[in-house]
Amino acid sequence: MEEIDDEDHRPYLEHRYLNGPYYEEAMAMFSTYDPEAWLPTLNLRMTPFIFYPWITLTAFITFLTAFVEYHREYLGEFSLSTDAHIIMGGALSFLVVFRTNSSYDRWWEARCSWQTVISTCRTLAAMVMPVMNDERSRENVGVQIMGFLLSLKAFVRDEKIRYEELGERMNRDHIDVINKSSCGPLMAITILGHTARHHLPQEKSKPVQNAHGVTESGADSMLGPALYMETTAQLRILATQVFDCREDRQRALSVRRS
Repeated sequence: MEEIDDEDHRPYLEHRYLNGPYYEEAMAMFSTYDPEAWLPTLNLRMTPFIFYPWITLTAFITFLTAFVEYHREYLGEFSLSTDAHIIMGGALSFLVVFRTNSSYDRWWEARCSWQTVISTCRTLAAMVMPVMNDERSRENVGVQIMGFLLSLKAFVRDEKIRYEELGERMNRDHIDVINKSSCGPLMAITILGHTARHHLPQEKSKPVQNAHGVTESGADSMLGPALYMETTAQLRILATQVFDCREDRQRALSVRRS
């Protein structure tokens, strides 16, 4: 592989795939928290399955409370021992802990999915980019991997890739194709697989005979197919994680709506 020195002025070594100031600003906003800004984050929404039993029970308890307050002679008929409060408190605590553990498990599953995506993309970049036939193909692989990551982030948020996120190194036409697709991450995977298929090393050495007189293929001729098989395996992992991340997102939203 060609070494990179301090005097190397190739443009893609100085430019980024992503817009640095945009993500630095987003990261700065993400890491800050205003304790007084918690009220706008509250959101109460209930489905009819929960709302109607809840409003009926609340209205009934309110009526009984008002009735006992105005007719104190019936207070003994509605009084309960402290054991009932202890039992209900224990049951409520169990439900709160169970709900918290379930929420944490969902968050951890989503975190593991993203870690799998990151590790797989790093493997693809390290394995495929150095062995492309030419410099342009190597650059295209890097652009397409970053395009997949951007499209996956936008896909789980039901958005499109924003052009202010892109750096000078990204190909706007490639992003346009992804944004026009009904499933951007799968389109990005398809394009990446096509690039790997047509720009991996081709047969460069003729078959040779070993010491036993058996004809074998040259090492270079086997490199392309082997790398393509490994690339398709990594792309299959990414395709699986696309829908896992989307499912984790939908489950998180369902928890918030309930």
